[in-house]
Order: sequence, then structure tokens, then C-alpha cells
Amino acid sequence: MRSLEKFVSPLSDYYVHTPGRQAEGTLLCPLQTGRFVYEPGYSLRREAFDSFLIMYVESGALEVELEGVERVAAAGSFVYIDCYKLHAYRADSGCVCLWCHFDGPTARGFYEAVTERLGNVFTVPGETEALGKLRMIYGAFSSGGPIAEPLLNKYLTDILTVFLMSVPASQAPGRSSSSRWRASPPTSPSILPRA
Repeated sequence: MRSLEKFVSPLSDYYVHTPGRQAEGTLLCPLQTGRFVYEPGYSLRREAFDSFLIMYVESGALEVELEGVERVAAAGSFVYIDCYKLHAYRADSGCVCLWCHFDGPTARGFYEAVTERLGNVFTVPGETEALGKLRMIYGAFSSGGPIAEPLLNKYLTDILTVFLMSVPASQAPGRSSSSRWRASPPTSPSILPRA
């Protein structure tokens, strides 16, 4: 679909998806995905848009306002927004973004865990992997082929896992907070199976 929003280039496109009943109750599901070329002067402010949003800034810069705080997402940055709350973003000098609105039973937990560690605007060492999966979500819709909801759930989970395993830029060198997400080995031989 083509956007009719002011300051969104006609080169932009997006796709809308309504998840199946079973997927909606179990999986992370893309609701909309697209690639927008925001022209200088683009601005959006919403009270709510029931979903979570991941954006990747391919070029230019996006100014994001959440809870009264402005942040700048430069090229190469991810933006993660809880769209259930008031949010705003603008492209004063233009930018290109790949994006996906999604939701599901674990969406809020992922959002809270990721933003607690990285904030709402961040870069990650696994950018290529996360960006590749975001492109695969977009490609699943833009290709016009059948939509495999379990596979799209996997792509979203892969992106969020890259985010969770990333060490925040503010963390001291030599410390790995990723250990928070690693399972501990068994400590008692009594819980191991006997040969």
C-alpha cells in the first residue's frame, strides 16, 4: 500500500496484517510493516496505536519524543516504541526507515526488558542479524507470497533476542550483563540423570 501521509514519499510502501486467532493468542505477530522515505518536515504525534514498534533508521535522522524526552536516532540506530502510550517522532531533515508494528502475549515483557537495558534508541553489535530479520519480515509481505505466522514470530523473537543479548553502551568494559539471560549449570549431582 502507498501512504497518503504528508511528507511521506511516494517511494514508500507498507503492508497491513490481521493475525489468525490462534497466532494472535500465542505468537508475536506483525500488524504492519513498511519502508518509508520521510521527507523533511514529516511529523507524527499519536496518543496511542495499539502495538509495539521497531524502526531501523537506514539514512538521515529521526527525532523521537517519548514521555517528554527527546532522543535522536541517527542512521544505523534502532528505535523501540510502546505505541500504547503517547509517542511522537519527526524527520526535520528527512530519513529512511524500515519498520514493523507488532504485538502478542510476550510483547510487553520483551519491550520492558529491552528498554530497561538499552533505552528506546540504540545501536547493537548484532545490527546485521537484527536488520536482516526485519528485512525478512518486510520481504514476506512485499513479495506477495503466503504468510507463515510462526516464521514471522521467529524473526521477531530473533530480533528481540539480539537486543536482549546486547551490552548497553553505558556498561563498563569487561563486564557482561548478558549473563543475566544465561541459564546456570546444575549445581547438584543429585539432579543429574544416573547412568
